[in-house]
Amino acid sequence: MKKKLLNIFKILVALSLVGWLIQKLDWQLVLKELHDISYGYIFLFILLQLSAMALSAKKWQAIALYQDIHFTVWEGFKTYLTGTFINNFLPSTIGGDIYRSLWLADRGARKGKAFSTVIFDRFLGLIMTSVLTLLGGFFVWQHLDLPAFLSFSYIGVGGLLFFFALWIAFEKTVFVQSLVSRIPWAKLRNLFAESLRYNDFAIWRVAGLWTVLFMFVGLGLSNYVLFLALGYTLPFFPFLGLVFLMALYVSLPISISNIGVKEWAYGVLFVLLGVSFEAAVTVALLSRILQTGISLCALPIYLKETSEKILVEEKNIA
Repeated sequence: MKKKLLNIFKILVALSLVGWLIQKLDWQLVLKELHDISYGYIFLFILLQLSAMALSAKKWQAIALYQDIHFTVWEGFKTYLTGTFINNFLPSTIGGDIYRSLWLADRGARKGKAFSTVIFDRFLGLIMTSVLTLLGGFFVWQHLDLPAFLSFSYIGVGGLLFFFALWIAFEKTVFVQSLVSRIPWAKLRNLFAESLRYNDFAIWRVAGLWTVLFMFVGLGLSNYVLFLALGYTLPFFPFLGLVFLMALYVSLPISISNIGVKEWAYGVLFVLLGVSFEAAVTVALLSRILQTGISLCALPIYLKETSEKILVEEKNIA
């Protein structure tokens, strides 16, 4: 029942934000922004996205190796790509993260270990995004007079990091366990719990480095290039600070596939750097369309793997 109510809530949020965007946007200006777009920068964006996916695969490989699970970066890259395709196109309860976990389990890994690699991957991404958001906030503060919503956002991010530090230091105490049990989202609760499987500083250092590289390429450079494609040259370091905060906004589980939330976050944040609301939302829409198109490259891989599984099942039945 709770899951149905949550899904209804997400659908209502998505519809509300899409309706708000339709009313607020001047679509003539959006078309004008697209008219003189630089296709060279669009091609560079695609290359950066593929590079970021390779970095993600390398990060996941390092995490899996900690659990004595082995695969190549190319195998991890294909699995990431297929997981993204599943998230974007298939009306399935098996999302991209679950697909990656099951893919590891099919290779002989224990399901618990397989799922823990994906959960820790997500958890580390959340923590490093929060750290980079606060670091980037210094450049934003130097460049802008912070509006109230930004100040509250940075306070919230700082609170999240403090909660994480408290959890690591005192995770066995009743007080901290009670705090974690009150987190309203089951996925976030599981992130904190599963992180304890990875208690070696070395894996945090190595996987954290790959996470930062991924975020710099996949979030920072990629989005900056899209603004360049529309002819906007923004101050780089304040831009990075806002990009990482945008990623946290988009990760909030309040909409279906972050529909509306992503466009809202771009429109609210990047206008602070002097671009129009229409230009910022155009970049968000371009990013969504291009990333969806990239994930289509996984269709042949997905069909091949599905057909191979069907053949194996038919042989087993025979």
